[in-house]
Amino acid sequence: MAVLTVESPAAEKRRSRRRALAQVPAIAEILVQSQPVEVLDVSAGGLLICGLRLPPGARSQLEIVRTDGPLRVYGRVLRSEVAAICAGRIRYRTAIAFDRPLEFIDQDVSEKAAMSALEAGGLADVIVCYTADESGLEQHLTLNGW
Repeated sequence: MAVLTVESPAAEKRRSRRRALAQVPAIAEILVQSQPVEVLDVSAGGLLICGLRLPPGARSQLEIVRTDGPLRVYGRVLRSEVAAICAGRIRYRTAIAFDRPLEFIDQDVSEKAAMSALEAGGLADVIVCYTADESGLEQHLTLNGW
């Protein structure tokens, strides 16, 4: 006798939360194959774009334009499908998985959540530690009036 298990469509398999590109303050723009694309959502593991036709399984070069400079990464196209046909033009929706996770995307979420909690009074005490080498310690103490 065979047992068939069916997962509900709501079962979450993603390792990282997806969110809009505007919610990642460190990223200004993303280029795929040197072309600007519309990013539908992004996570530490990959992104969903609209605009380019890329064959599933193909490797792709991405340039993530960050506020602190560009970052070149590589990924693999997981799927590509027709999203719309408008004025005789076909728009594709393409999912790309990064070759390695981009942890800074998730870090922005946790840092933003911590700041929101701080602003809302959710943290009782905040301790900031500053470590300086001996040459900078005197200047630091002087600036703080110690």
